[in-house]
Amino acid sequence: MSEERAPVSETERLRAVLRAVQRLATTPEAPQNTASALVDWGMDERDAITLGAFPRERLAVYGGLVGRTVLGAVQSQLPATVARIGGEQLQPIVRSYLEEEPPRSPYLRDVPFEFAIWAAPRWQANDAPPFLADIARFELLTFTVASVERRARPDSPAPLAANQGVWLEGTVHLARFSHAVHLLFDGTGRVDAPEPKETMLVLDRDAGDDVRWMELARPAFEVLTRVAGGALLGEAIAAAAHAVGRPMDAVWIDEISGVLAVLAERGALFGAAPDAQTACLSGESSPFRRWLATG
Repeated sequence: MSEERAPVSETERLRAVLRAVQRLATTPEAPQNTASALVDWGMDERDAITLGAFPRERLAVYGGLVGRTVLGAVQSQLPATVARIGGEQLQPIVRSYLEEEPPRSPYLRDVPFEFAIWAAPRWQANDAPPFLADIARFELLTFTVASVERRARPDSPAPLAANQGVWLEGTVHLARFSHAVHLLFDGTGRVDAPEPKETMLVLDRDAGDDVRWMELARPAFEVLTRVAGGALLGEAIAAAAHAVGRPMDAVWIDEISGVLAVLAERGALFGAAPDAQTACLSGESSPFRRWLATG
């Protein structure tokens, strides 16, 4: 056993039990000396002795079960990413994830998001392909767009106005990437490297509930990002013009109006937003929405 620890409150003792049990449940193989390991992980010695009395084979069941479940979820939601990592390399990466930062969400569908957020900086540090994190984020973005709940459509939407917000369809998501990863997802199962290119996309679901995307030029992306955050249309157009260093002249207005018209034709934009819908996309359709948008 480790050296004697200072007394702790019952609340902190319980928290230590929860932390140690979580670690035990995400460790593929139970330690040879379970009680000693639990103390090293922060558990009170009395609790460690009680839990360590269980047969090691029983304690190891959960670690293997959790590991296989997480591995399966990552393979299911990130198939293109996994194809580039390689099956043999994925398992030790997932094992490291479980050891360093096990899942926090109670929902299995969230685990691949947490895994990708954990893995992205490590891929970069370990000289993995520079586009790997973008591919993972794009896969999870399309998963989110496919599963997010639609909002009610207006019966008679008002036309767009500078002093009002923009009513975007509820499945609309905006995202920026460093690579043209969307071009890989053409249904052919391509595994080549995407072009390194700043890419801005708007995604939504069509009437048949299929996910679709459209590439945007930076001016339109700047405007849509602002209205999606709740800005009034006129304010968004002016702020976007300033951000890209363009005069807010007739050419600029025509350019933005053309993109808004295309989105309206696609059913991704309804019209002017009533007050209750002004910031409809600033709400969290996913707790990972900000990461999905920018990485």
